[in-house]
Amino acid sequence: MTLNGDGCGGVIRDSSGRLIEGFMHGHVEGGSLTAELWAILVGLKAVWDSGKRRIIVEWDLLEALNAVEGEVIQQHHEYSLIEEIKCMLGRDWEVNICHINREGNSVADYLAKEALRGWPGLFGILNSSFELTRYFLVDLNNLPSS
Repeated sequence: MTLNGDGCGGVIRDSSGRLIEGFMHGHVEGGSLTAELWAILVGLKAVWDSGKRRIIVEWDLLEALNAVEGEVIQQHHEYSLIEEIKCMLGRDWEVNICHINREGNSVADYLAKEALRGWPGLFGILNSSFELTRYFLVDLNNLPSS
């Protein structure tokens, strides 16, 4: 899952790396940390609702990973959002969190950029366009997208 600017996007894949679902949310109030946190929360909720109980979450913004894994003071501008993510992570399921390079997150990065093109609100992506498929193949091959 990844972000870009004030939009966020994410993907849910199966254990073989196949795309199950993608999502994007345009015009998230705040900066890159806020967008990344929203992407994580939306993704966690989607996976929980699907009934999956063993997942791997990949983040490409280390600041978000540190915020969720560390202690956060109540005065932090994203305290409520971080606490909601921690609550999701504390449910009865196995969640492994890891940091990845942006190059391994091309589909989510593409969706985040698309969200900035005027897609207000949350949108689920169940089928893939040619462009989305191209980025998906980049991720599978772990190659740079440009």
